[in-house]
Amino acid sequence: MKIANLFILAFLLIACSSDEPKYAPQCKACGVTAPQENLEWLKNMIEESESKPKPNPIDNIYVTEHKGQTVLLIRRIAASVLTFEYVYDCEGNIINITEEERTEITKNMGDWISVYDFKTEHF
Repeated sequence: MKIANLFILAFLLIACSSDEPKYAPQCKACGVTAPQENLEWLKNMIEESESKPKPNPIDNIYVTEHKGQTVLLIRRIAASVLTFEYVYDCEGNIINITEEERTEITKNMGDWISVYDFKTEHF
């Protein structure tokens, strides 16, 4: 019986852990709650992406940490298949990162918080 309980516990721990970002649009980041609504530059970027047909519309926006600072990762759709991620600081400045840094950030996707998901917001 103890072995069965341990097996079930191990299964639940594995099943509940995720390498996927958590969707939490009301999270607090960059000093505000719901940064996609309350950071003016980000809100404008989303509104522009949604209102005008663009070749690379915003698909997702994630909040994470990079080198001790909060950053926003903006994933845009390209050719309906590939995505490009842009890294911004809380003031809306693009942060240039190396491929090595991009790989490091991507390894920690389970720590990302999704604050905007086009499919969730519109479908």
